[in-house]
Amino acid sequence: MKKEGEASFLLTDKRGGYFSLANKENNLSHYQGWFVFLPEKWMPFKVIENIRLNKEPDIVENHFYKIVRRTGDVKEKFLLTQDALIYQAENYDGDVSLDLDFREVHDFTRQGRIYSIKKHKDAIIIEYNKFDSDKLDKLLGTYYLVIKGAELYTKTENWALKTYPYDRERGTISEFYVYEALKIKVFGKKNLVFCFSQDKEQALGTAAYVYSHINIIEGSLKKYFEDFIKGKDFAWDCARKALDDLTITLPVEKKETTGIFAGLPWFFYYWSRDELLSLSGLLAQEKYDLVKDIITRYFEKVKSDGRLPNRYPDSELGSADAIGWLCKRTNQFLEMLQRKGKLKEYYSTKELDTLRKQVMIIIDKLRTAYEKEGLIYNRFKETWMDTDYHGDLREGARIEIQALQLAIYKLAQFLCALTSKKDVKTYVLLETELREKTRKLFFKENLLADGYNDDKPDFTIRPNIFLAHYAYPELLSRKEWKLVFEKALAALWCDWGGSSSIDKAHPWYKPKHTGFNNESYHRGDSWFFVNNIAAISMHCVDKDFFKPFINKILEASKEECLYKGYMGHCAEISDAFNLSSKGCWAQAWSAATLIEAISVIEK
Repeated sequence: MKKEGEASFLLTDKRGGYFSLANKENNLSHYQGWFVFLPEKWMPFKVIENIRLNKEPDIVENHFYKIVRRTGDVKEKFLLTQDALIYQAENYDGDVSLDLDFREVHDFTRQGRIYSIKKHKDAIIIEYNKFDSDKLDKLLGTYYLVIKGAELYTKTENWALKTYPYDRERGTISEFYVYEALKIKVFGKKNLVFCFSQDKEQALGTAAYVYSHINIIEGSLKKYFEDFIKGKDFAWDCARKALDDLTITLPVEKKETTGIFAGLPWFFYYWSRDELLSLSGLLAQEKYDLVKDIITRYFEKVKSDGRLPNRYPDSELGSADAIGWLCKRTNQFLEMLQRKGKLKEYYSTKELDTLRKQVMIIIDKLRTAYEKEGLIYNRFKETWMDTDYHGDLREGARIEIQALQLAIYKLAQFLCALTSKKDVKTYVLLETELREKTRKLFFKENLLADGYNDDKPDFTIRPNIFLAHYAYPELLSRKEWKLVFEKALAALWCDWGGSSSIDKAHPWYKPKHTGFNNESYHRGDSWFFVNNIAAISMHCVDKDFFKPFINKILEASKEECLYKGYMGHCAEISDAFNLSSKGCWAQAWSAATLIEAISVIEK
């Protein structure tokens, strides 16, 4: 598939590192370049700012396992492994310029940055020493980049000020000095291998090994990613590959752990809410072993109040909904295994009984800590709408939190039934009481309130009603949901194929993304994961009546995935007034819910 556009590209190494360039001479963001993940610090370390020829590329091709850029007859190829970045140039006579920017991802200090470039037999060693100041008194760290294959080169050794337009638009740091290090001579064809380490000998050894095995490594990458190309729906293929790119294996508490990063370039954590929501994309692909591993990991992390940590590594921000998504996904998983006759293959009776006990304890803890007058309350900034601007904090009892609590009660009933325990009636009663209470306080005149606080409902129209349906469709009848959706769409719908995150008539509404200041983040910006879930919910309620909305959502999500932001990846948000890639350009739950939406609606 081909289209004219300006998408950047992204490759990941599935160990937290990634490589991204724009399709221009200079990058759009300081988050682009080659980043190697440092597990001990749990952050990416930037190494390379840019690898460039003397003109901008005409064509960028995403082959999943490699990226190819073409400039006339010149062909460049990029491959990324867990050990190295591989670059190949063909049909080219001239210089390949290498710009460096060694630093921790959010370290913008300009002082004490010392590079030295030396020839070492048939390789180049670039040593970087970071000091605490320009006095060079205290050394903070030494790092090495080894380049194999560069026989002829000239040193540039020039500090250049780069301006990043995407960062400037977001209101973050947008000017930074990078080190134009050297120019490597190419005559016809050239293979280059880049290896980074804090151990010079290790980098030299790895570079030599990778350089002598380039063809084998490329063949291995190609074979792995061939599984993602099915040929039926290329957006489906790209979304699956995008989710896999964010499925990362790293040491967590001294144990190799596979999880899903919330997004790249800056959400490089296992965010519990995002990861558990993203399990739908794994379930749609029947990746049951990984789903079970992630579910098991989270049940082991339940806190004393019945909730889950917001992320790993932990942060102070609370998460009111992650535990609900854990139980929703567990129920979904168990029911899927049961339908396919595989439940006993994945869970013993003992394991199911352990799950039952865990869920019962979770319910008791949640009710003790957060139940008030029959509803489940949260503090400010604890739902997925976890930013604030001018006092919009969303504390109180929120609609999707009630729906998720109801989903927890459903899981408890299901586990009791599976293990032949007699507690089913207890959770049927709890479910009935909360459902009726929520209906009474939240549902009026075909509107479903976004929240309830201080003895009054908050009827601000937001797309959280779609999350509520998705989590617990039994809250209303299909006829009632249809009327609720109609009213909501009248206030939220964006003609390009999405929903605003607040009523477009609301005084807080912002049609254009305002960037880092959060003003539009939950007050206008359209979230792709919510849009995809809305399409799923509308399909379940009345697929014929809502068909125009469903189709437009799928078209927009696919268009963004294929041709905007990082091509082949799914961005976090869009402007409300037109389709765009904004926020984080590779977001796990955007990819996962697109996979699910295509599975439910089109397959």
